[in-house]
Amino acid sequence: MKSFLIGIIAILVLGGTFFFFFMRENETPTIAPGQNTPEQTYLRQQPMEDELPATEETTAPPTIIVEDQAYELGGITIQSVNTNEDLWLVAYDDDGGKPGRYIGQVRLSPGSWSDVAFPLYEDFVTDKIYIAAHKDLGESGTFEFPGADVALTVDGVVVVKTVHVTK
Repeated sequence: MKSFLIGIIAILVLGGTFFFFFMRENETPTIAPGQNTPEQTYLRQQPMEDELPATEETTAPPTIIVEDQAYELGGITIQSVNTNEDLWLVAYDDDGGKPGRYIGQVRLSPGSWSDVAFPLYEDFVTDKIYIAAHKDLGESGTFEFPGADVALTVDGVVVVKTVHVTK
């Protein structure tokens, strides 16, 4: 009986060890040199549609002023923004004359803002980028798109500014 119990315990210990080391999924992915980081891989999986898929009509759109400029210090600068609601400004690269994958975002609370630093993923910056306004509808302070944080529209047209960027 004693050897039977020792045998059962040994099987459980060996089985648990095998499961722990060989069957569980890696919690942190290993990234080999030259591979994309998880953020870059995620960015490449964004929708590539003619229009942003989810929108919400607004009667008080934000005022966004952004000038053509050079990409410096990891991003660009939005000259001014006036908004009456929590929103995300989201940058999309150019995909043949239409917004493609998103390449950066900045959250703003209601108010007037000037010289807003806008970080962008340098590897995806194109000569022309689109800055769209998304309403922060989901978890406050967490960008959820596709999902709750939909693009704002006025008369069915997405609130978007185009800016030409040089590297």
